[in-house]
Amino acid sequence: MVSYISFSVSGVGTDTFDDLKIGSAIPVTLPSITSQPQSATVPVGSNVTFAVSANGTAPLSFQWRKNSVLLSGATAASFTLNNIGTNQSGDYTVLVSNVAGSVPSQVATLTVTVPVTPPLIEHVIYAASAPTLSWNERPGRTYQVQFKDDFDQASWSLLANGLNSPFTVVVPSVAASSQRFYRIVLLP
Repeated sequence: MVSYISFSVSGVGTDTFDDLKIGSAIPVTLPSITSQPQSATVPVGSNVTFAVSANGTAPLSFQWRKNSVLLSGATAASFTLNNIGTNQSGDYTVLVSNVAGSVPSQVATLTVTVPVTPPLIEHVIYAASAPTLSWNERPGRTYQVQFKDDFDQASWSLLANGLNSPFTVVVPSVAASSQRFYRIVLLP
């Protein structure tokens, strides 16, 4: 069977074609994520980059989100956070889109850690047979003061517990021993 199409152009006349292709179908494919963004655990002040790789009909577009909220300007295949703080911890995803539709990535969780520095005794003042201990303090954390009269003792004894904020412990006089060892413990 032969198909014909006939058309006329005003002022030119009529013509007939027996093999006219009006258009051909261009295959359109939905994006497919080939490499998912990866979770990361990094210390405060670090830089971190999330990246995604995808295939599909071009052009592909990207939109990053944190905890399901769009991140303004984060529209590339990779997304970098510089000098991060604890407020940037969360779940990051990217939506990859093209004319065929959109595909979300898996969740990449960012965990930002704060290095814990042990307390350091800053001052020891010895007056009236009783030393006074002062140490550097992390706001919101609590401490214990422990002591030993001899390093050969199996365990440390509790002197004061649940201390917080800058605090000075006045240690009772050392009656039974001519020496005493102290340590400050950061509580969880």
